[in-house]
Amino acid sequence: MKILNCLKGISNLNISAFKPKRLAWDRPEIENRESEQKKTENVEHLGRLLTDLEKEKDQLSAKRKDIIMTIGHAAALDILPPETYRKLATIPEKEIQSGLARNENTPPDVLAKLADSDDINVKYEVAENLKTPSEVLGKLANIPNRMLKFYVYRAQNTSADTLAQIEKDAFKDEVLGALLLHDILRKTRHQILISVASKENDPDVRLCVAGNSNAPISILNKLSKDKDPKVQKAALETIKNKH
Repeated sequence: MKILNCLKGISNLNISAFKPKRLAWDRPEIENRESEQKKTENVEHLGRLLTDLEKEKDQLSAKRKDIIMTIGHAAALDILPPETYRKLATIPEKEIQSGLARNENTPPDVLAKLADSDDINVKYEVAENLKTPSEVLGKLANIPNRMLKFYVYRAQNTSADTLAQIEKDAFKDEVLGALLLHDILRKTRHQILISVASKENDPDVRLCVAGNSNAPISILNKLSKDKDPKVQKAALETIKNKH
């Protein structure tokens, strides 16, 4: 397949108009008050759980494990004050760190701390978190782990430099290249790769190139006349978005 060889080589309706004016400006205040109340409830609940955890000295007890699992679940889903996230991050149990790493409300500095976790699954979850900063993703990309590079490449905040670095790794590593093939074709700035892939017989490969905003307009124009209607549609949409 040419492409793998190339990889080896290189609402208009205004609803508020139907509501009393008082509610139009009252609602945000109500929502903010409800949000703060929820935060307070979450913190109180976690406080009780942490107290229970401190009391349960037996590291292997089923009760302790249940408490840790409950805290981890809360850390993944609850909206908490920043200082609470930071406090939870000091607890070494992987279930709690994993929960924090999945929570999109976790502060960036806590995500950066979790990226240094000894548990590779916590690192995976940091890489998959939509709010992880680009500099943290760049740091994770330097770790020699294929799946971690896979998650970092697919993350929305990954910088262009980090994407290019992972692409170079994929050109040298056939397994990583196979894992990331379609993702690379959707994002790469590598013009030779884009050109070769645009001529592939596999419509799925051409479809990826057709959705790549870095593809030259000449290649997108050609793909807009592709025999596969999905490729045509994707290329036309990409051309539209480039203008």
